[in-house]
Amino acid sequence: MTKRPRDEPSVERLQSLFKVPMTTQDKGAKEHYQAVLGSICHELMLDYDLVINRSTTPQRYALLEVEAYFKTDPIYHHDDPFTHAHPLQYQNGVWFFHHVGHGSGYRGGSRKGMDVTLIGDKPSGGGGLLIRAVQCRSTGKIIEGPSLVVDLILAGVGASNLKSLTADYFDKPDAQPCWEGTHLTFAPQQAQHEKEPMVLSSCRIGLGLKNRTPTVEKRLNFVCRPYRFVVHPRLLQKGKVWTLLEMIRLGKGVDLDVKDKLVESCRDDMAYGREHAVALIQSCYSKSPNDLVSGGFPWKIQLMSAILWWDEQVANGKHIDLGVA
Repeated sequence: MTKRPRDEPSVERLQSLFKVPMTTQDKGAKEHYQAVLGSICHELMLDYDLVINRSTTPQRYALLEVEAYFKTDPIYHHDDPFTHAHPLQYQNGVWFFHHVGHGSGYRGGSRKGMDVTLIGDKPSGGGGLLIRAVQCRSTGKIIEGPSLVVDLILAGVGASNLKSLTADYFDKPDAQPCWEGTHLTFAPQQAQHEKEPMVLSSCRIGLGLKNRTPTVEKRLNFVCRPYRFVVHPRLLQKGKVWTLLEMIRLGKGVDLDVKDKLVESCRDDMAYGREHAVALIQSCYSKSPNDLVSGGFPWKIQLMSAILWWDEQVANGKHIDLGVA
């Protein structure tokens, strides 16, 4: 991925960071959006902290894991079926807590999540960066999982629930910019990196294929895109399967505190997935369907490798008949 030069971290920079240039050119659109979204996540994770403030002693958190979701009208070639596209997401850099569908009620329990919103440079573009994992700067404690990150924010601010948080602690309840306010902000990191950490990318966590809407092909096209970004992957327990797959696939050294035997097994599963790609994908649409969100480590590697193979064939202009309507 070609990274654009990073500007000096500042509030002013945050005001423009989350704006996504869109393209009407079909050729190269996939690479364009991967580069743009990757660059935004790199800059946010390497230059800014999440700051939660209840009193006079704000707590700073490094961003360890972020996922990008962005949706456009089809004419702009990024009609991501996995993006919520809630009306409140079509804003620049505001906090968005996941809602039930397109309604006003917030998701609860273990299904909570928080994005900072992305906005396109054309009216139809919107989405968000899902904060999946953070690390406390002062204690080193890791909070992993979108719902637990929201719980951290609620406790850190002193709010009893999301309705109270947005109504009582935000100046602009449905449009609170991430660079403003007293209780929850992004702020430039206070110390320079001695050695800038690598940001690794992989496919996003928890996405499935069973739903055929809007089309099977579109879901296959987006489910494998490397829109999950991780710093210090050894610190994280969730999503390790996708990080390992991407490291092996790109020929990077594997530094995930996993046994060599698992790495070799993963290579075998990747080869099996490519060899049996069509049958594996078809099994997701059978009477007793499999899916990416179910099954163990080997199955996930096999199926994602099959999808990546399918994606390569399509990119090379080959039509693969999956026999799935």
